Parts: sequence; structure tokens; C-alpha cells
Amino acid sequence: MSKLNVTTVSSGRVLASTRLADPIFQFGTETVLKTTVVYPDRLFDNASGIELRQRITKIIEAGTETILIDFSNTAFIDSLGLGHLVLALKAARLAGVPIYLCSLNDQCRIIFELTRVNTIFDIFPDAATFRQTVTALIA
Repeated sequence: MSKLNVTTVSSGRVLASTRLADPIFQFGTETVLKTTVVYPDRLFDNASGIELRQRITKIIEAGTETILIDFSNTAFIDSLGLGHLVLALKAARLAGVPIYLCSLNDQCRIIFELTRVNTIFDIFPDAATFRQTVTALIA
């Protein structure tokens, strides 16, 4: 079972928090104003890619309007993890839920560019830039 921190936030108040244990990787999510932020950690490989796809499915079923995957804690992405990320995007698009990415480190960015996956995702430098952009589009 993966180590998972799930926090649901509404109007600045924490509504629910869950923690499951696994020494290999950890995932976290939070929902703020109908945007769910997913935080993969350290190594994003096949196992964590499967976990991500399962989380994305549950998040979509819960009715989120937007998903942001924040890679600020991720040191490495392999090809299997990347494949699961693309499959998660496909599922989200079928459901009409946009997925955005942010905070890719140099190694992750190079993998995205070499595989041209950067052309199918909207990628922001960090979560703050994402929030500013989304707020500007809504206003």
C-alpha cells in the first residue's frame, strides 16, 4: 500500500486528512476551490504511475473541475511513469476535466521534451503561476 497524504481543504479549513504508509513513495492530494492538486513524490515510476491513475479516476468521480499535478517533490520520472501520466490525461479529457502540471525539475523536463510529452500538457513553472493564470482566466 502506498504512503499517501490526502488532505481536503475548503475555504482554508482542512476538512479531512488521511495518511497511509509505504517506504517506497508517497502521494498527497488536496482540493482547493474545485481544483485538486496531486503531489507525486520522489520516484515517479510504474508503481506510482498506477497509483496516480487510480487517484485521478477517484478525483474525477468526486466531481473536481480541474487537476493540477505538482511535481515539486519528484526527483525522477521513468518511461513507465510517463506512460501512466499520459493515460491519466486521456481519462481526464474523456471526462472533460483538464489536467495541468507544474514544478518539473530539470531531469523531468528533459524527459518530457525528449518524448514530446510537453506538447500535450499545459506545464507551469510552479503552483503559484498556475493559480495566477487560472484566477486571471476566471476573472
